[in-house]
Amino acid sequence: MNKWIKIISLVMVLGIAVTMCGCSDDESGKKTEQTLDEEKINKEYDEIMSNAEGYNALPEDYNPIVTEFTNTDFQFTWLDNTNAYNLPYNAYTTILPDKAYVNFINSTNEPILFEGTYQNAKGYSFNNTRDEIIASYNVGSDNLYVSENDVCTFGFGSTDGVQYSILSQAEVQTAIQVRSSGANLVESLPSYHTIAIIDLSADQSGLLSEYKMYCYSVETQQDKLDH
Repeated sequence: MNKWIKIISLVMVLGIAVTMCGCSDDESGKKTEQTLDEEKINKEYDEIMSNAEGYNALPEDYNPIVTEFTNTDFQFTWLDNTNAYNLPYNAYTTILPDKAYVNFINSTNEPILFEGTYQNAKGYSFNNTRDEIIASYNVGSDNLYVSENDVCTFGFGSTDGVQYSILSQAEVQTAIQVRSSGANLVESLPSYHTIAIIDLSADQSGLLSEYKMYCYSVETQQDKLDH
C-alpha cells in the first residue's frame, strides 16, 4: 500500500511539474514559457506525502527485488525474457541449466517439461554462484539450513499471501522434515497462509547447478483460478 501511495503521489507531482513548465499568455497575447521551480515542486511533494494516510517513507536504499520476497518470485523467465511461467500454489519446480519441470505437490501425474535456459525473478541464473542467489534473497546464517549433501535451503512465509517474511532456520528444518514425510506443511506451520521453500545446489566451482522451489498454500489451485 505504501508503494502505491508513493507512485500515486509521484504522478501528482509530475502533473504539477507539467503545469508549471507549460506556456501561458502574456498581456499581448503572446505565449511565454514558464520556468521550472524546483523548490516549489519539492514543497508540493512534501505536502502531498505528509497528508498521505498511513504513508511511511521508504529508506533510500530500498530495493524490493533485492531485499524482499513477493509473489513475483514465483515467476521464472527465459534468459531473453520471451517466455515466462508462474509457479502455482501447492506446486513445485525443479530448474536445471537447460530445462525446468513443474508439477503439483502430491500429484501422480508426470511433471510438465519447460525447455530452455531460465533465470529467476531477480535475474539470477546458472551463470551465478549459489552464494550470489542466497544473498539476493537477503538470507542470513540464522535462516539457512545446509544438508549433509550440501543443499542449501531457506524459505519464506506469508500470513495473507501478499507480504512475506523469511523463515527461521528451525522453521526451515521443520518444513524439510514435513516435506519428506508427505504431511501437510502449512498445517505444520499454522501461522502462515503461504510458504515457499527454496533448495539450491552448486557445482564444485560454486555455480548454481539446480534450483528447486516448493509453494505450499491453504488455497488450492482452483481457488487461485477463481480469483
